[in-house]
Parts: sequence; C-alpha cells; structure tokens
Amino acid sequence: MQTIVSGPFEIELQPAKTKKCDCCGRKHQSLLRFVTHDDEAHAIYYAMVPAHEGEPVAVLMSLGDFDDQPGGRNFSLAFDLWSNDESIVTTVRGGGETVWSPPTGSRLLEKDEALAFMQATSFVYSELLSGFDPVIAGFLRRLPEAKGGLIQAFKRLLRR
Repeated sequence: MQTIVSGPFEIELQPAKTKKCDCCGRKHQSLLRFVTHDDEAHAIYYAMVPAHEGEPVAVLMSLGDFDDQPGGRNFSLAFDLWSNDESIVTTVRGGGETVWSPPTGSRLLEKDEALAFMQATSFVYSELLSGFDPVIAGFLRRLPEAKGGLIQAFKRLLRR
C-alpha cells in the first residue's frame, strides 16, 4: 500500500477499482482513501473518477472523530473537482445534489454548511485531493498550467 505525504497530511492509497464504460470502453475508477493529520485518523474519502474528459471527479469526504464512539462529531461533505481552461475548480454539493450517502454515523452537510466549512478551511481538502492524490491529479492535470498553481496554493495554505 502506498502513502502520499504532504505537510501534516498523509493519504493512504487503497487500490483503485476500475470498470469499463459501456459506451466507449474507457475505464472509470472508484477510490477509497484514508487521511491522517499529524498521525491521527482525520478523514475518509470516496471518489469517482470518470472515463470521459469534461466530467467532474465526484468526491464524498467524511471528517471527524474516528474512535468508534456513538454520537461522535463526524460529518460528510460532497464536492466535485473539474478543470476549466485555466485551473482546477471545486463545486460544493448539498445533500440533495449528490448521489452519495454518508457513512454510518456521519451527517451529510447541506450545501451552505459544506461551503462555509470549505471556505473556513481555505479549500485545503479539495487542494489536497486535486494536488496529491495521483489518480485524481492525473485525471485533472490535462492542463499543465494548473498543476504548478495548485501545488503552490497548497504550500501557502500549509504555512498559515
């Protein structure tokens, strides 16, 4: 199992599951990843990387306490990552705007709550995934100029 380290974060890379697209035969990938922060369990995320360019990477991230205690402070948020002509873009989704269901014991944030959380954390989680998860970054890096900008932005966030 491979681990990616970026500042205080580590991403444990579980093997991707792939399926062929019915219309074109290209592969889309399902990802399950575990994130630690300063060696403590911090987040779990699921991502669907599409077979077709122009479609977003759909993400569900669950954050909070992972100590198996009932009534913990776990919550989940859904967002999409996609590239436009200039950069990588994050679109925050609410509970009614996503196909994701949160893990047991986790509450899926509504769009306004999820957006407030992402803004309060300077979008560090979308930057982490789009900049350092090799499958997601590889899919989104169709734009060479986007790569350098995201990594620099993430390094600035870590210095705060």
